[in-house]
Amino acid sequence: MKKFYIAAIVIILLTPLGLLAPGSAWGEWGLDEIKSMIGYIPEGMNRFSEVIKAILPDYSIPGFDANFFQQALGYIFSAVVGIAAIVLIFAILGRIMGKPQKKMDSFLEKTILSIQSVFEDMFYSDAISVKKGIMQSLDTRIKLISIFVLLIIVNFGKTIPFMTIFLIYTFLLAYFSKIPLKAYVVRVSAVSIFFTGIVLIPSLFNVVKEGQPLVYFTKNFYITKEGLESAIVFMMRSFISLSFVYILALSTKWVEILKALRVFKLPHIFTATLEMALRYIFLLLEIAINMFLARKSRNVGKSDSSEGRKFVASAMANVLIRSQQLSDDVYNAMVSRGYKGEYKTITTFKITFYDYIWIGFNITFLSILWYIHP
Repeated sequence: MKKFYIAAIVIILLTPLGLLAPGSAWGEWGLDEIKSMIGYIPEGMNRFSEVIKAILPDYSIPGFDANFFQQALGYIFSAVVGIAAIVLIFAILGRIMGKPQKKMDSFLEKTILSIQSVFEDMFYSDAISVKKGIMQSLDTRIKLISIFVLLIIVNFGKTIPFMTIFLIYTFLLAYFSKIPLKAYVVRVSAVSIFFTGIVLIPSLFNVVKEGQPLVYFTKNFYITKEGLESAIVFMMRSFISLSFVYILALSTKWVEILKALRVFKLPHIFTATLEMALRYIFLLLEIAINMFLARKSRNVGKSDSSEGRKFVASAMANVLIRSQQLSDDVYNAMVSRGYKGEYKTITTFKITFYDYIWIGFNITFLSILWYIHP
């Protein structure tokens, strides 16, 4: 952090150099300069210029820009405000998104914990896929087709009531598939609501989507009812779509998904590569964590973070070499056993009574939904 502070201070002190450059900075032209360059002022720029005003116009403090010294102080002050705002935003995001973890003594321990979290996610998924729930009892082919159809229908939805019905549907599906609702909501919301919501913020305002005023900030700058409704629908659509994918991934083993994809004529080389990649990623992760634990068990006292980073870098190179050797060994072993581009699995698919009930339920559900909400 000390180096960061030094670099930030140096950058801040050098910002007044911009005053010595002739002309305007590229991309920071005013309306008059735009008009002189292209012959007219774009309508959008003209409208925004009346609504959005810079807090520190021209990187200066209003009323304190009479000479070069005052302008230089304005540049420095603007840089301080900008860096402070960025640090504050990322600090808030870190608080919101960061996982509560115990304080790590070294970079090595952090790396071990990260690898362990990958295995925890894998075991979490496998544990749910063997539970006795609605999705777990269905044939994988039926699950893939039904989820695909539901995703298409959801993405055609344009109203809040329509999305609310599907939102309730996904919650009930997750609950009866034995998926922990808290983890489900947190994981899906982190992407579908938080990140999507940030992208949709501009669409709330009248400068992007005209409509009935809802919340005023200024006379010409306000949130519209139509903008808010469209943003809510978009976030709900994103949440529901990710929910279906999340439920499918947790309730179905990866091997079964790949075999079902082969049934739908996905190229064998593609599915074989995916399956082997997943299998050997975890094998290589196990090798890596064994290396880290062996190093940790032979350390006495606390290790320096820089030494930990050096060891991680060397371990990455070692694992890369091992992976190349392993790929050659596996390929030779497969060829010697008669591999010709296609392999067999012991998993068999069979449509059962539960699949027919599932198909009938969804057809009835979608028919009623179409009738009450065409």
